[in-house]
Amino acid sequence: MKENVFIGQIKEQPLREKMDLKDRKILYLLNRNARFSDTMIAKTLKLKREVVSYRIKKLIERNILHGFLTLINPIRLGFRIHIVYLKLKELKDVNEVIDYFVNLKEVSRLQNCSGAYDLQIMFSTKDISDFNNVFEGIISKLSDTINDYLIVEIIEENFLGLQLLLNNEERKEMNLNPIEFKGSSFQKDFLNIKKTNNTIKIDEKDKMLLEFLVLNARISIIELSKKLNLSVTSIENRIKNLIKDGVIKAFIPYISLAHLGYQWYNVCFQVKNINEKKFISYLENNTNVPWCTKMVGKWNYQFSIFARDNTEFNLVLNQIRSEFIDNIVSHNSMIIFNQFKFVHRLE
Repeated sequence: MKENVFIGQIKEQPLREKMDLKDRKILYLLNRNARFSDTMIAKTLKLKREVVSYRIKKLIERNILHGFLTLINPIRLGFRIHIVYLKLKELKDVNEVIDYFVNLKEVSRLQNCSGAYDLQIMFSTKDISDFNNVFEGIISKLSDTINDYLIVEIIEENFLGLQLLLNNEERKEMNLNPIEFKGSSFQKDFLNIKKTNNTIKIDEKDKMLLEFLVLNARISIIELSKKLNLSVTSIENRIKNLIKDGVIKAFIPYISLAHLGYQWYNVCFQVKNINEKKFISYLENNTNVPWCTKMVGKWNYQFSIFARDNTEFNLVLNQIRSEFIDNIVSHNSMIIFNQFKFVHRLE
């Protein structure tokens, strides 16, 4: 892999970058929708557009903001999504193993971690037989390296938002009018997503469109029009349909929260008789939890907790456990160090 090809890698460093309130508010609005224009953000925050553009540029230069992603629901495109947790026999082999997985087209996400497992790998395959063949090949190739593994299948994954960018008072002070419900943010269209996991068919133009969007959510409609040789109206309609059909789930900023003093933890829960709506709503209202994944296998849910230290992490986790004490059978937690790949497989 060429180093200048961005595939969603974040190599965390234990640095604390100072960000003022204006920077955090800009990131908060981008977290709401990464396609919000500089003009809209400037108007909302009562800043000049040039100031917003300059601050976004500086956030990128400081490695706080790595880019803008379009979140895709691969299940709607017919893929089966599995997470494999690997425990290696010796950590000296980890870099070689990471390089191997980075170059597998079936691997859409790759993280190294500490805890019960050393690597967390997300696979996107066309069907269960495809996944089985890929995994058998991995076991054969890395049999002398892998000590243990666990496999779960993803049913649904949701980005809950980066509420932790602002405290409660700062969020209350944010005047979110005018939120851009028209134009190229497609904010209004996210209100009408079809709630289904049925597979849909997309044509080659839609695939090409998604390829441009997945690692560059802020690419302009005009640029997409030129690249795909389609009219602006056609591009807009295609994006609207992909959102309505649940293929495009969100446009988000790709932020390294370690630079803001946060450590990334993943927690897996095995549950019984849980009220899913209440559980997800509780996590959505927890500012430390930006991601939640529903799964089938040993674990029913995995969610991310971002905390400043182990004390804060334990506080957040214990609050969740106390709230659902009758439903949680067991849990496991991992510290995530780096993310080496974050892509969406489209074919």
